[in-house]
Amino acid sequence: MKQLSMTDTTAINTTDDSAQSPRWRHQAFYRMYANGLFGGASRGVATTTLVIYLALELKAGDVTVFGVTGMAISWIIALPGLLGIMRQVTPGLIDKTGNRRAFCIVSFFMAAFFWLMIPCFALVTGVWSPSTRLKLLVVLWCLYQLSKIMGEVAFWSWIGDLAPRRIRGRFLGWRNLWRRSGQVVGTLFAGLFVYCFNIAFPLAERWEAYVIPATVGGLLMVLSVFPLIFVPRCEQVKSRAHPFSLSRLLAPLCDRRFGLLAVFGCWLAFFNGITQSSQFSFMKAGLGFTILFALYLSSGLRAGQLGLSPLVGKCVDRLGGKWILIGSQLIAATGPFFFLVATVSGWEWVVVAHFAWISYVGVNISLSCLILKLAPPEDNAPFIAGYYALSGVCFGLGTLAGGLVFSMLKAWSIDADVAFFLGLSVYQVMFLTGWITRSMSVLWLLPLKEE
Repeated sequence: MKQLSMTDTTAINTTDDSAQSPRWRHQAFYRMYANGLFGGASRGVATTTLVIYLALELKAGDVTVFGVTGMAISWIIALPGLLGIMRQVTPGLIDKTGNRRAFCIVSFFMAAFFWLMIPCFALVTGVWSPSTRLKLLVVLWCLYQLSKIMGEVAFWSWIGDLAPRRIRGRFLGWRNLWRRSGQVVGTLFAGLFVYCFNIAFPLAERWEAYVIPATVGGLLMVLSVFPLIFVPRCEQVKSRAHPFSLSRLLAPLCDRRFGLLAVFGCWLAFFNGITQSSQFSFMKAGLGFTILFALYLSSGLRAGQLGLSPLVGKCVDRLGGKWILIGSQLIAATGPFFFLVATVSGWEWVVVAHFAWISYVGVNISLSCLILKLAPPEDNAPFIAGYYALSGVCFGLGTLAGGLVFSMLKAWSIDADVAFFLGLSVYQVMFLTGWITRSMSVLWLLPLKEE
């Protein structure tokens, strides 16, 4: 048999177990872990929260491009999800290139480039007005998200062939451990840097504190791509051109089992989005949490997921993903309930909510395994793209809907902290809705047959 090199660009037929020697697979896995570590660190530094704070600090004094209301936050959070519909065209582009690895690597490099342009444009103070810089920031944010989500379709399709089904859960569990480790370190760095910068330079513009973490995040993105260059292409079957058609585009919804999973994902994403603005606003305006404390909560959440990731992956391999997904989601769904009972004097319930969200490690790993398991291995890219495109759009629409409710209530001069419906405040109504609807999402999984 031909000796495989890690730089070999020929496709590997993974249906032949002899081709998957433990040596080359372990080397490939280690490189994927390195990608997860540096990619996680970049995600920890280059966060949506950082973009929101930078955008709000760059706004013009008398021109509110997005405003500072819940709708402003909603648009910035929602844009990545709304752009996710572009995942549907990604499989056709991958077919034209004939190389998922190359497509993935180029897309991720482009994403890093667009992200690095964000702090560059923020630094240009003498050429454009703050309003123009803010608009350019949002355009670059969109281009970054577009490049990233297209690369992710190729990446997950690639992983579907790289990791055999019998060990896929363990592989994803360990990769999630390294990714979360990087996120914890990156998030702590960003929060501490902003905090220390504001103390050391009290007269500096507030947006200047966010530029350096944003730059570091972009450089970490570039670093995370290099390990992927040395991972084999690992094609499930010989690459062949798939003609783009409406039937192929709608294939994920036409498949009964995958369709149920897609409906679950869309339902969950929409109602996750509904409470995004209210959660962010409640912690900042309602409870007075600083960005440093908010980032500490996020770091604690990810740290709690570290030790559980390999165990969850092993359980998914042995027990299947369906029931682990259902159980994990029911626990995670209680997060809004703890926000519901939280008050200024009882802010500890928000910490409890973050403890509940540790169970998202089970949701993420089991859901990824189910997507790869239910998608046909010979042509899984349209199914992966379809799932994340639909759920992303639903998340974006849900986020906008939640922000719109806040804007309307503010226009009606209703205070978000004052009871207005059955003794509940606006915040509490949103959190109650989030708890019930997120719990109901598992109903779509009950008729799903995993095997």
